[in-house]
Parts: sequence; structure tokens; C-alpha cells
Amino acid sequence: MKNFLFAAFALLVSGLQIASAQCDCPPLDQRTEVTISDAGAGTGTTTWTCDNTYLLDGYVFVNDGQALTIEPGTVIKGMAGAGADAAALIVARGGQIFAEGTESCPIIFTFEADPLDGSVAFDTRGQWGGVIILGAATTNLPTGEGQIEGVPADNDRAAYGGTNDADNSGVLSYVSIRHGGTTLAAANEINGLTLGGVGSGTTIDHIEIISNEDDGIEFFGGSVNVKHLLVAFAGDDSFDYDQGWHGKGQFWTAIQDPAVGDRAGEFDGDDSPTVTADGQPYAIPTLYNVTVVGRGIAANKQGFLFRAGAGGHLHNAIMANIAEAIELEDVQEPSDAFDKWAAGDLTLSNITMTAVGEAIDYDGSAVADGDAQLDSYAAANGIGMGDAGIDFEFGFNATGVAVTNPVDLTPAGDVSTTATAADAWFDAADYRGAFAPNSNWAAGWTYLDGIGFFSEGTTTVAGCTDPAADNYDAAATVDDGSCIYLGCTDEAADNYDAQANEDDGSCVYSGCTDEAADNYDAAATTDDGSCLYTGCTDAAADNFDPQANTGDPAAECQYNGCTSADAVNYDATANTDDGSCQYNVTFRVDMWNMDAAARIVGDFTAGAGVDMVWANYSLYKFTTALPAGTYTFHFETVGGTSEAITREIAVTGGMDMAAVCFDSFEACAGCTNAEFADFNPHAGEMTACEEAPVAGCTYADATNYYAAANVEDGTCAFELGSSCPGDLNDDGAIGTNDLLAFLAAFGTICE
Repeated sequence: MKNFLFAAFALLVSGLQIASAQCDCPPLDQRTEVTISDAGAGTGTTTWTCDNTYLLDGYVFVNDGQALTIEPGTVIKGMAGAGADAAALIVARGGQIFAEGTESCPIIFTFEADPLDGSVAFDTRGQWGGVIILGAATTNLPTGEGQIEGVPADNDRAAYGGTNDADNSGVLSYVSIRHGGTTLAAANEINGLTLGGVGSGTTIDHIEIISNEDDGIEFFGGSVNVKHLLVAFAGDDSFDYDQGWHGKGQFWTAIQDPAVGDRAGEFDGDDSPTVTADGQPYAIPTLYNVTVVGRGIAANKQGFLFRAGAGGHLHNAIMANIAEAIELEDVQEPSDAFDKWAAGDLTLSNITMTAVGEAIDYDGSAVADGDAQLDSYAAANGIGMGDAGIDFEFGFNATGVAVTNPVDLTPAGDVSTTATAADAWFDAADYRGAFAPNSNWAAGWTYLDGIGFFSEGTTTVAGCTDPAADNYDAAATVDDGSCIYLGCTDEAADNYDAQANEDDGSCVYSGCTDEAADNYDAAATTDDGSCLYTGCTDAAADNFDPQANTGDPAAECQYNGCTSADAVNYDATANTDDGSCQYNVTFRVDMWNMDAAARIVGDFTAGAGVDMVWANYSLYKFTTALPAGTYTFHFETVGGTSEAITREIAVTGGMDMAAVCFDSFEACAGCTNAEFADFNPHAGEMTACEEAPVAGCTYADATNYYAAANVEDGTCAFELGSSCPGDLNDDGAIGTNDLLAFLAAFGTICE
């Protein structure tokens, strides 16, 4: 028996932490999480090590021909999911698992959210799937093979059964399987440990199954042997066998939840309810040294139910706290459990019963004195009431975490027996029940031991047993869940303490404490210098903000100016138009018929107006830069007449206005024939040309000047060195080249 005083170290931790201190594995919070998924390839032949925590993502198979080794101290967690998404480890037929933990370093299977710190309630069930091992040993199914329950029927890796009773699926030892049994479909959950057609070459020893939603362990045929089996708080049956399981078991313990669960053992011979119930191989396992703590007489449940042609040999057991310890059915043909008993294929002996309503019951009508026969058999074979000296009254606190009444399952009464197994596989044990007096093989490595379930007979002192807690009680031997850890309990705080369960007002929230900042944090208590002030950070911008420390100058800064590309003052850097754009506007007036120079007067000219510049052929123009808008103006003759009409122009951009006739909105009427002397190139309407062309030299200083000529024909001749204005290329003669030079300069302003 363990020394119960080690509870002061860590009684509530799961058993792994206790063991981890003694095995070469890092603490749980220093292990790397590794997610294992199966896309059909299985795990492969590999080793899982205790420096990792393995997360099973859905069904994970060890395929045919593969071998999975799991080191002592390794933790495997099933991720959440139900139905086809349930997480489970499945060793397929032909695959092998070698999960060999030790007493000081067990292997644990649990669900993903289990922190393994003792905080999960004892009755937490159905959080993941479970462990399934499939082999090639014989079953009594019609074809000898089946598809294991708990796995979708379309998965061809879920087959089990065969002809090799010596089949070897590997080793499971010192393994704890917790909180499994998630639902696949209605009334179809996964067992904690499922063994389908597993052969006797497989070693299964020191197994703990805690709070599974369905059965703790179920055998579907096969010949596998299991020793040191502890099933606690199963949602259905603790032990279940059918389909002709014909293996062996020793040192089995079932502890039922007083509020939940069905039978400690449901034993069937065959799946068929009638004609094939006598199929072979018969379900005739041999079990020695079994302890059952039931739900209490008031729960009206059976301890062990033998039915559907089930046989077996059960010896050296202790059964306590049960309404009906053993029932044998005789309700189906051609053979049922009572028939197996009558034929010697179901034997019972040396079973001590404590706090049991009825020791053994015949359930049937075919044999009138069936109950009397069984009662006589029980009396002759040491089956009946007695004091085994075990403590089956246990309890938990309101949260289901701390044990309020540890129990002692090692017998103190007279449980000696002379019925020992002749088979060499069984250990010598001259006592009834799963535990020898003063010896507890479940100590040191199980979940139950880790939560302080087992008593040493010492005085129980409830309190906080964690030295790290603020209310640690050094005298406490059983943790009652009262530990207080002061600290910041707000997950949003910078100094959040995940262990704290009582807030001490110490929470610190770093952030920007300036209400003027864009990221002001009203919850912040300490300014961390993170304040952001969005604005223009370019000192050259018109809206430069000297406080700003963040912002995109291209998107937020304003540069005022003229943004119109055809304006004379266009600013390519401006992104905000300030209305300053000015556009070149050219005004033109045709003074052909006025014989005078032009002047323009408008609300954009100063004083009396502006003299316009002569271009050619009596065309006058004036160019000025104006902002967008509507303006009025009129033309005048220099020193003479003002036109009678008022003109208006709407400026929206650069404008080059067509020539209009003085005192008119239209172009002048005039001669449009270029061959006449009075030709006006700007005229808009043809009138009679009056001056017939007379070609000749029109330059008076030419040597061949012709006074009657009104059309220059390019024949003028000048003496060399003369300053003849018509000699445009200064070659001393007026000719074609001068005309070409003149035409090239046509329309320019002459000084």
C-alpha cells in the first residue's frame, strides 16, 4: 500500500504527474503537441515518445503490418468529435501496439481538454472515443469474422476475427484510459477498451478504464487474457463479453458510480437471440479474483448477468453493494446460461457477498425449481453473504473532484480460499477478490490512486493540499477542492494568472491611456507608449499635424493648389483644389472694315481697357489668364468708337476664341477670294471682291516698283546692299524665296 501522506505533494493530480517525477519525461506543459490524423495510411511503424502529447484527430489506425510503440509516460489525447468524427486509436487486424508503461510511468489516454491536474470531475464521460484492438482469433459469428462496433460500417479496416487463437496484437501494460465512449450513433457508443477477436499472444496487464460512457471493456470473441483490470464509473457495464470469448482473467475490479451505470458484468454467449446461441466456440472464459462494488441495493441492478448461452468459470470473488449479485437466464433456445451451468460449462465458487439483496437468481420458467437448484449450488460452493472487510462507501465533493470518503478495497475479513487455478497463466492467490490483504496493485499509477480514492485507514483531514495555494493546509490528507490561488483572473489582463481562482485586484492592462489618441483604451491602467495619432506627418503639407505619429501622407496630407492640368498655374503636387486655377483666354476681333486699331474693355481689364495686338490682315488679339467664371467685355477703336454690344464669356478652361467682327457676334463679311487685293482670310461671309488684282512689284524702293500693282508678284529687284524690306533673305533681290519666307512667317506679330 502506498503512503497516503504523499497527498501533500499532489494528491489531486492525475497519477501521471506523480509518476512523471519518477520517470524520464518532461512536465506536461513542456511537451510538444503533435496532431495525428489518418488519411488511410495509418500511423506507420513508429514510436510515440513522452516528450510529446499526441492528439488523435478522428479515427487513427495502426494498419495491417504496422507496429506502434508508445513509450512509458506518454500522454495520448482524443480530440473532440462524435459519430464518424470521433477520435479513437484502432489497432487493425494484423497491426500491433506496444504500449508498455510502468508502475512509476504509466501511459495515459484521455480527452484533449483534460489538463491532467485533477480538476476534471470523476464522472466526466463521452469526451472522445477509446482504444480498439482487432485480431485474428476465433469468434462464434456465422462467418467467423465481424465488423467492430463503434466504427462506421464502411471502414474495411474495422474487421476482426479469424482462425488463429494465438494471434499477437502486441502489449498493453500500465495503461489508463479515461473519459471516453463518445456516441457514434443512437445506442452505439465506443467502449473504453474494445477487444475484437484478439488472440492469446497479446499481453494485456494493469489496465485502468475510467468513466467511459458505454462499457468499460468489451470482448468480441477471441482468446485474449487480461490481468489486473480496474474499471470505474462506467456509464453502462463495467465488463462485457460475447461472441464466444474464451480467454482468461484475473484480478478484475469493477467500481460503479452510485448514480449511473447498468451491470458490473453483462456476459453473452452469442449475438443471436435464439437458434445460434449455442454456436462455437462457446463463450466460456475463466475468471479468478474479482471485486465488484455496485450501485447499491436501491439501484435494483445486477452484479453479473449470464445470458444468451454464456458460460464461464468465476471463482474467488467479492461482490458488495448490489441488489442482485448473480443472475442466470434460461429464456432462449436451444441453449442459455442456465443450460451451460447445468452442463458444467458455467461454474461459480468462493464468492463472498456483502450488502447484497439476493445472492443468485434463476431467470426463466422452464425449470420449476431453478432458484432452489441455484441456491443449493451456492451453499455448496461457498457463495453467500459474509464480511469481506472492504469499504465500499465512497463519495466525492459537489464538483466531483475531491474524494470525501476514501475506500479500502484490500480485504480485512476472512477471504481465504483453497480454490486456486491449475493453469500456469494465473498467479497464485489464496484469497478472494482482486486485492490481497494489505496489498494494492492499483497504487502509484492509477487515476483512482491519484485522486485519493484509496484509503490507508488513516485519519482523513480534508483541506487544501497544494503547497502553492494561498490557503495551503499542511495537515490536510485529502484535498477537498478548497484551494485558493490569488491573482489576476481576467484573461484579457497582461498579468492573467491561469491558476488563480480568486481575483486580488492586481490585474494590469497595458495600452494607450490618452483619450485623444485614436487607439485610446478605456480599460488600460498602464500606458505602454502605444498611442496612435492619425494625421498628416509631412511638414510641407497644408494640413501638417505635428502630433501625428501615424498616417499615409499620400492618402491623408493635403497640398492645396490648382489641380486643373490645362491651367497656366497648374500644380502637379496639389491634391486639393483651392480655386486658384487660371486659364489663358485669347480674344480676337477683325478690324478689316474699321480702318483702326482695336482695344478691349471688360471686367477683367484695368482702367480704360487694353490695346489689342495686331496680328495680320487687320486681326487684333488679346491674351490674358483668368480664373474660372463668367465675364463681360466689349471692343473699342483706339481713340475712337465703342461698339454697341456687350459680350459674355464663361471660362471653364483654356480658351482660344475665334475672330468676330467689330460690333458683331459673327465673323466679318468680306472678300474670301485670295486672288483679290481686298481678300480677308477671316471673313465668314462672301461679299463682292472690289479690288481686282494687279500683279507687280509693290515695294517703292525696288528698282522695278510698279505703282499700280496691288498684288505682289515677287518680281521686285533691289540694288545689292539696299535695305529693301521685301528682301527677306537679304540676297539683294525680291523673288520666290522671299515669298516663301513671308508665307512661313504669316500670322506672326510684326514689330
